[in-house]
Amino acid sequence: CRKHARAYLDGLARKVVVAGRCELDHRALGIACDGRIQILHGLDRDEDGVRWDTRNLFSGCGAANIWGHNNKRRWFAYVRDFRGADVYDELCRLADECASGRTKVDYAEVERTLLASLALTTEAGPE
Repeated sequence: CRKHARAYLDGLARKVVVAGRCELDHRALGIACDGRIQILHGLDRDEDGVRWDTRNLFSGCGAANIWGHNNKRRWFAYVRDFRGADVYDELCRLADECASGRTKVDYAEVERTLLASLALTTEAGPE
């Protein structure tokens, strides 16, 4: 079912992205890392067109997550700077296409992509 597929893909994405450390520049955000490492979404998590796109995901801390929710425009500007304008614009395009109904999430393709990324991450070993 859709609910369980989404939960499964969320878990895979977490395994691929969360690195045990916060990858964000806390000085640029003006916050301190709180050490609670989790997955963060550049564009909102409810943007299904990019929800599991690793370019839209970060290994970040709870403090950055809260800051991003409370400072949306500044967070999106940070994501654009961090990932680059071309990647950010592509993520926005993909999110908009899905939100408008022009495209739909291919859950099987998302799973294949995340499993391939996970295999690469596992092969590379810890940083």
